[in-house]
Amino acid sequence: MLGLVSLLDDAHSIKVRILWDAWERLFGIRHLLEVTPVPHISYFIAPEIDVEKLERQLGKFVMDMKPFKVMATGIGIFTHPRLVLYTPVVRTQTLTEVHSRLMAHFMPAASNPLALYMPDQWMPHITLAYEDVTPELLPEIFNWLQRHPISWEIEIDNVALLGNTDTRLAEPRRLKFGDKLPLPSP
Repeated sequence: MLGLVSLLDDAHSIKVRILWDAWERLFGIRHLLEVTPVPHISYFIAPEIDVEKLERQLGKFVMDMKPFKVMATGIGIFTHPRLVLYTPVVRTQTLTEVHSRLMAHFMPAASNPLALYMPDQWMPHITLAYEDVTPELLPEIFNWLQRHPISWEIEIDNVALLGNTDTRLAEPRRLKFGDKLPLPSP
């Protein structure tokens, strides 16, 4: 699986990692740390992507982009097929336009993209936990969140390819908005 994402800035990546560390220590939640330990907002995910084609398109996309801010606040739960805890990212007009523009670049290079990332279903978010979250843990997690509320303004200044090779995460390939160089090879 490969995803087209924006990596969080350093300050918010640290906040997410602190949360992940606390949840691992307190609740035994660690699956996300093992699979995708890079805090991000996903735009699209597909099992197969023509990376070379997408990289050429992304090079054109980021040249004209300027950083923008998003607001992430609260907690959400996806319930099917497994529990996923996330913090919602407010879907502003700017974020929706970025998603639409990325989709135009992404779709020609992707095979079988996940329907949850199509414009009519996409819910921007930062994943906090999945796989090892159980209904029994939810009251404890919610109590913890009352003492550690999430309300962040995050500057988005990049797009990146994030994906797994076999069972481990490949190093994300990141391109900052305004860059005029193609994405580096892995």
